[in-house]
Amino acid sequence: IDLQRIKDRTTDTLVANLAHKFRSFLCNLNLRDCVRVTSSSLRYIGECRNLQELSLSGIKQINADVVNDIGLGCKNLLYLNIAKCNFDDGVLRVLARHYVNIQYLSLAGCTG
Repeated sequence: IDLQRIKDRTTDTLVANLAHKFRSFLCNLNLRDCVRVTSSSLRYIGECRNLQELSLSGIKQINADVVNDIGLGCKNLLYLNIAKCNFDDGVLRVLARHYVNIQYLSLAGCTG
């Protein structure tokens, strides 16, 4: 599901509902530059057990708790884009611990 095309209208409610309703078969989720999305809905992404590709590039609400919840739930995740995000070293520690199957990881332009 590519929500970047409607990024200005993508809200926490929409993301939480999508993650909950489609959790068993959602394989690809693009939230790139969806600046209205916060950590409260990002945590629901961890329910999507079959998720393989996730782009959170440009979302400012990335933190270690969100990355941990996603990593614990999405064991099949192969592609993760968290470029242009602002986070601390805790996120990097969680990535190393829980994202063992990752084949592509983008951290380009990250600050923290």
